[in-house]
Amino acid sequence: MENGEDIDTENQGKRRQSLAYKEMRNSYYYVATILLFYTEIFGSIMLNDIGLIFEFISAIAISAIAFIFPGVFYLMAERKFAT
Repeated sequence: MENGEDIDTENQGKRRQSLAYKEMRNSYYYVATILLFYTEIFGSIMLNDIGLIFEFISAIAISAIAFIFPGVFYLMAERKFAT
């Protein structure tokens, strides 16, 4: 192996160890978090049954974990690590 190939291998290892949420734009993170928080607060004020709020939150979380996150992470990985 040449010296340049060793450096490239080390950089790829460092990139793979980085976490996705640390690379996310802060504006996206803050807007999504605040919007979800206020939606939950507004719903809990307006509704009498707190169970509906928990069902709403779990429906969003389950859908995101099962369908949205894998697709987004695949596209991010494809863009970042594709040869």
